[in-house]
Amino acid sequence: MNYDKATLKKFILNYHSVQKNDDVNECNNDLSDFFELNNQVEADFYADNNIEDVILYNELEEMIEKVGTDKEHYIFWLLSEGYSYKEIGNVFYVTEGRVKQIFDGLLNKIS
Repeated sequence: MNYDKATLKKFILNYHSVQKNDDVNECNNDLSDFFELNNQVEADFYADNNIEDVILYNELEEMIEKVGTDKEHYIFWLLSEGYSYKEIGNVFYVTEGRVKQIFDGLLNKIS
């Protein structure tokens, strides 16, 4: 995988907008509908997602699991889910700037 740090950062920070597909979840919020055979929702995960992005994300996650700390992995995951640096900082009781430093350090490890 030959991506520069800036490209990886942009991909990870924007991955949630590519990956989110809440249509199925919105249709299945009522538990009583779960057991009705006539009210099936067809979920085609790959129809609305770019396969190359999914593959790249999976490769990145595998690399991060190998070289990153638990905290770095959680930060990667939360950022890819669309959480802000500030929100993540609140979770770890650190500043927004410190989250950016940790994330940049992780990107240095994998790029």
